[in-house]
Amino acid sequence: MSSNFHPDGTLFIISGPSGAGKTTLITEVTKQVGPIGITLYFSVSHTTRQPRVGEIDHISYHFCTPERFEQMAQRGEFIEHAWVHEQRYGTSKAEVLQRLERGEDVILDIDYQGARQIADDPDLSHRSLNVFIFPPSFEHLEQRLRDRGLNTESEIQTRLQKAIDEIEAGKEFYHYVIINDDLKVATECLKAAIIAKKLQTRTALEAIGKMAERLKEERDGRSAILPMAQVPLRAPRLKARRAAHPGLDAEAEDEARQTDPRGHGRDRSQSDQVAAVGAGRGSGYVRTHRVEAVLSAACWVLGRLAPSTKH
Repeated sequence: MSSNFHPDGTLFIISGPSGAGKTTLITEVTKQVGPIGITLYFSVSHTTRQPRVGEIDHISYHFCTPERFEQMAQRGEFIEHAWVHEQRYGTSKAEVLQRLERGEDVILDIDYQGARQIADDPDLSHRSLNVFIFPPSFEHLEQRLRDRGLNTESEIQTRLQKAIDEIEAGKEFYHYVIINDDLKVATECLKAAIIAKKLQTRTALEAIGKMAERLKEERDGRSAILPMAQVPLRAPRLKARRAAHPGLDAEAEDEARQTDPRGHGRDRSQSDQVAAVGAGRGSGYVRTHRVEAVLSAACWVLGRLAPSTKH
């Protein structure tokens, strides 16, 4: 799982007119963000309307009687509820709040009236993202409604008029408006909005702060070790050379003494610069250059001791 995303209980609210393609977009995005570490739980709404062909109770909607819905509303069991197309729809607190408290991310497909209620709720607004989905044109929306074959002519006209009212009413509180003129592009847009919100949550920002502190401690700890790695070893090396080569003349010994193994032939200021650069890059850099210096010094001594050969 990526360290970029954290279980902090974010509420994603998707709204839009009937026929805008909200359900398809939610399905596609849920599948695509899962592999990168964002699990979205779809909240099933309550409604007083009758089930349509293929709809399953408690999966498509929680279908209930108007009397039961009203009782739930009176007891304050909804985080939002509204009249939509002459039927009542609502999102129960039990469906959402428990998941948010567990750090689970929830996605809703609700009417703009419900989205507005959540936007006005101080306990939910800071942890929610409002996205409005709109078709590319009024004609496309009408065609989609007719192609679905779920509504009468009167219902289609009501939904078309309501679509205009929805975007006008929601433009003040929606964070993003996505035009669903291409499913692939619209899916990428919604996915980007969700990822951006996850990267801006309080939990994500706290994690960034902790990571910065940890990296600082690692850097300071490494810097404290570096001076030990930079101690020159010229004296022990010269002593070893004298023991191995008793005949080493004074001139050669003097040149060897003046040669800094870390720089091999550089003057001392240059060698110190190399050590300083090494300190900035870590102890591995210093150790590497010290090994190279030892090899270079050994080659220089052997070259001085080997008899000259005429070709």
